[in-house]
Amino acid sequence: MASDVQLYGAFAYILVFLVLGYLFKKNPPRKISWFYGYRTRRSMANQKVWDAANRYWSHIFYYWQWYTFLIPIVVFILYPEYTFITTVLGHAFFIVCTMPATELYLDKHFDKNGNPK
Repeated sequence: MASDVQLYGAFAYILVFLVLGYLFKKNPPRKISWFYGYRTRRSMANQKVWDAANRYWSHIFYYWQWYTFLIPIVVFILYPEYTFITTVLGHAFFIVCTMPATELYLDKHFDKNGNPK
């Protein structure tokens, strides 16, 4: 794949996730669901934890998407032939990092049984 096509593909990929992040931020899931939202055993403990976890996660997910726009720019300058794959892998890393950040937030605000601290 040509390097400019990889760059456009990488930006399109990130743009899709930016839109998804915006939608999650504006419309977090209302009820506990196995299908939609930030789903961990802890976040599904009760409705208060679910609401807090999804509000926090969608907030950091959306704002971290803006930082992922830097990945294709930097990689395109250094290794243009690897722009798309590096963007996908780097973006996956950012998504995985939202999980411990959200769990730390839940630790700070709720006990292990889901009761507010």
